[in-house]
Amino acid sequence: MEVSNSLKQLLPILLFLVLAGCLNDENSAPVAIDDTITLDQGNDTTAPANQPPIAVDDRASVAPGGRVTIDLLSNDSDPENALLSVDNLGNPQHGDVTLESNGAVIYRHDGSNTGSDGFSYSISDGSNLSAEANVSITIRADNQPPVFIHQGSDIQLAVDTRYELSVEAEDPDGDMLTYSVSQLPDWLDFSATTHTLSGQPTWADLGNSYPVVITVDDGELSIENRFTITLAEPRPVTDTAAHRLLLQATYGPTLDEIERVKRLGVVGWIDHQLAMRSAYSSASDGWLSHLQRTRDIAVRAEPANPWFSGGVFNQSTANRSTLDYQMAAWWENALGKPSNPNSEVGSDQLRQRVAYALSQLLVASDSVPVMASRGEALAAYYDLLARHAFGNYRTLLGAIARSPAMGVYLSHQGNRKTDPSTGARPDENFAREVIQLFAIGLYELNLDGSPNRDGDSNSYPDPGSSLIPTYTQNDIEELAKVMTGWDLATNSSYGRLVKRDGDYTRPMVFHPEHHEDESASGGDGYVTVLGQRFALDSGNDRSGLDSALDLLFNHPNVAPYVSRHLIQRLVTSNPSSAYLARVAQVFNDNGSGAKGDLKAVVRAILVDPEARDGRYLIDPSHGKAKEPLLAFTHLLRALHTTPLAGWISQGGETMNGVYWFRAPQNRFGQGPLRSPTVFNFYSPNHIPRDNRFISHGLVAPELQIQTDQMLIEYNNLIFSTLNGFEKNRVIHLDGDTLTEFGASFDSGSEKILLTSFDTELAIFEQALEGDRNKDFASIDDTSVDSEGDTPKANAIDALLDHLDLLLLGGQMSSEYRSALKHYLLVSTGTNQGSPLAEAHSLIRDAVTMIVTSSSYMIQK
Repeated sequence: MEVSNSLKQLLPILLFLVLAGCLNDENSAPVAIDDTITLDQGNDTTAPANQPPIAVDDRASVAPGGRVTIDLLSNDSDPENALLSVDNLGNPQHGDVTLESNGAVIYRHDGSNTGSDGFSYSISDGSNLSAEANVSITIRADNQPPVFIHQGSDIQLAVDTRYELSVEAEDPDGDMLTYSVSQLPDWLDFSATTHTLSGQPTWADLGNSYPVVITVDDGELSIENRFTITLAEPRPVTDTAAHRLLLQATYGPTLDEIERVKRLGVVGWIDHQLAMRSAYSSASDGWLSHLQRTRDIAVRAEPANPWFSGGVFNQSTANRSTLDYQMAAWWENALGKPSNPNSEVGSDQLRQRVAYALSQLLVASDSVPVMASRGEALAAYYDLLARHAFGNYRTLLGAIARSPAMGVYLSHQGNRKTDPSTGARPDENFAREVIQLFAIGLYELNLDGSPNRDGDSNSYPDPGSSLIPTYTQNDIEELAKVMTGWDLATNSSYGRLVKRDGDYTRPMVFHPEHHEDESASGGDGYVTVLGQRFALDSGNDRSGLDSALDLLFNHPNVAPYVSRHLIQRLVTSNPSSAYLARVAQVFNDNGSGAKGDLKAVVRAILVDPEARDGRYLIDPSHGKAKEPLLAFTHLLRALHTTPLAGWISQGGETMNGVYWFRAPQNRFGQGPLRSPTVFNFYSPNHIPRDNRFISHGLVAPELQIQTDQMLIEYNNLIFSTLNGFEKNRVIHLDGDTLTEFGASFDSGSEKILLTSFDTELAIFEQALEGDRNKDFASIDDTSVDSEGDTPKANAIDALLDHLDLLLLGGQMSSEYRSALKHYLLVSTGTNQGSPLAEAHSLIRDAVTMIVTSSSYMIQK
C-alpha cells in the first residue's frame, strides 16, 4: 500500500473511526434511569378546605350621559382556580348597570351633574363562597384616550434571537386599561396580564415580515401600536455556519468562499448562487457547456482525429477517450479553473452540486457498452441536468425522456410497437424506471414521506402497517406503449444501435410509424395508466409522451419523493417528517402557484432550520456520511488544486489547463454518470449493520460503498496526491520544474493535477519564526516561551487552527487536536533531513490525519 511508515500503525484506527462514524457516539448510548417514585402513605385523608375567591376593586370613567363596559372579573381570582361568576350587583346613585353573560357590566350614567358614582358587586366560586368589591366611576365631560409609555417599533430580528417587548400605557383619566394584540405569527406569544410579547423565530421564518397591532382600550377610547418584525439571518455569520453551508451546497469549502458567505450572509450567498449566470446563459460569452468543453478537450488532445466526419461529433470514430474527456470537463466544473482567474467555470457551485444530486436520481451511465465509445452522450446528458437544476422538474423529465443517453441506457431508443407476427411487445424498461425511480417511487406517500394508507396525502401519519403500491404491472405495460417511436437523430435506420451511427448529443426524434397505435391488437388507441386514460397519439407531437409525464408529475408522491432525494444528497440522510413536509410543500407550490420549481425547492432545503440551526450539529442522528468523491473534491478545493501543465495526450499533444482523473469509480466506488446500475451507487434506504442504526431505524446510504477496500483505496489516494502531486515538493524537494514534472505523465495516467501547500507552509513558518522565506530555521529550536511551548509547538497550533477551519469548520474536538498535536511533535516520520522537508512532511501528515478521520468523513 502507498502508506507512509509514520501512518502504517495508525491505519487500523483510522479505518475504524471512518467506519464507525460520529453517528455511533458513545455519548448517545442509552442510560438506565431509576424512575421509581415513592409516595408518602400517611393517614391524613382530609381534603383541604375550600378558600373564598378574591375580589379586587375596579374603576372606570364615562362622559355625562354616556356608557362604559367594565370587565369585573378580569382582575379577580380564586385560589382553587374555580370558575367565577358575578352573583350580585349593587345600585349606583346616578345611573344603572346591566350584567352581561361574560361577567362584564354596562354602566349608563343618567346625565345628572355629578362628578362620581359607584356600586358594589359580589362574586361566587360556585361553592357557596363569595367576595365583594367596589367599582368607582369618574364622571367627566371629555374622556381622554390612553397614552403609550413604552411601545414597539419596526425591527429587523435575527432568526436565532429571542424577541421580548413589554408594552405599557397610562390613562389620563385613571381608567382601567385592557390590552389586546392581533396578527401574531405562530412563534410569538402575548401575555395580556404582563402586556408582553415574547418568542423566538426559526430559520423557517427567515425573510418573512410580520405586521403586529397592539390595542389599548380604556372602555371608550383606544389607541394602536402598529409595527413590523422582519426576520433576517444572524450577523455576523460564523466560520462554522459558513463552512457548514458550503459542505451542503458546493464541492467543498475554501477560505475565499467562507469569507464570501460571511460577507453576503447565508441567504444572500444562496440567492446569489441561484441567480447567477451559467454556461447556459449565453451562447457567445466563452463559458463552455459540459458538451462544448468535452469536444474542446478532445480536439486539443487528438487534433488528427476526424471528430466531425459526417457532420456528427465522434460518430465515425467512436473514440473511447471521449469518456475521459467528459470526466475532465466534470472536474473543471467541480474544482474551477484557478489558473485562469477570468474564467467563470466552477463559480456556479450550487448549480453543479444540484446537477450532481440529480444525476443520482435520474441515473444514466456509461455501463451500456455503446456508451463507452460515445462519451459525448454523457456530456450532453449532464448539460441537461445542470441546465434544468434550477428549472422545473416536469421540464427536466421531458428532457431526459428524449435524451439519447437515457434512450440508449434504458432501451426505449428504437422501441417498437407490438408485432403479432413475432410476438414482440414494447420494451418496458424505461416505463418502469420513470415511474419507480424518477417520479413516484414504489409506495403511496404522504406529504411528509410517510406511507399514505388513507388516500389523503395531506393528513399524516396514517395508522397501520400496510404499504399501498403506486403501480401495477398493467400500468407498466400500458406506459411502455407510450414509450415507442423514439430514435437517435441521424440514425441510418430506425432502432439501429451501433457505436458508429446516430447523433448522441441532440434529442431523439419521434417516428410515428413505429409508435404503438394498437391497430395490430384491435385496441382503441387509448391507454390507462395509474387510473387515468389518454390517447396514444395525444400531444403536439402525437407521441402521448407529454400526457404520460404530466400524469406522473401531477401524482402527489412526486413532491416528497424528489424532495427526500435532494435533502439526502445535500443535507442529511434522515430528515424529520416535518422537514420533508416543509420542502415538499414548496415543491407543490413555490409561493406563486407553480409546482416543481427546483430553484424554490433547493432554497427551501438550504434555509430550513434542520439545515441551518446550530443545534443539529450536535444531534447524533443528523447529518450524513460524506460521499467519498465529495470528500476528495473538498480536499482538492481546499488545497488550491490546479491542472498540471505539460502532460502528453493520446494524440501526442502537450496539454495545459485540463484536470485529469480518469476513472474515480475505481477508487471511490462512484463517479459522475458512472453508476453500475440504474439504482445508483447506493440505496437511499441502506441501514448499516450496526446496532445504533438498526435500533433507531437510521439510514446511511453512503456507507454502503465505504467498504474496507474502498477506505484503503481512499487512504492511498490521499497519500499519493499529497506526497506526489504537491507543488512545493516537486519544485523545492525533488528539484524538478513543473514543466519537467508534467511531461512525465500521459493520458494513461490515473490522475494529473497539482495541489499546493503554499498557504499552509506560510502559516506554519509565520508562527514558527515570523517570516515566510521557506528556510524554517527554527523548526528544531528547543527553547520555550513563557507558556512552555517551543517554536515548533506554536507553529503546529497555528497550522491546526487553519486546518480545523478549512477542513472541519472549526469543529475539531479538543481530544483529537491534543492527540494530533502530540503526534506531529514527536513522530520520527516528520524528521526528513532538511527543515523544509520536515515542515512539508508535518503538514502532509496533519492533512492526511484529518481527511481520513471520522470527523471529516461525516457531514453535519
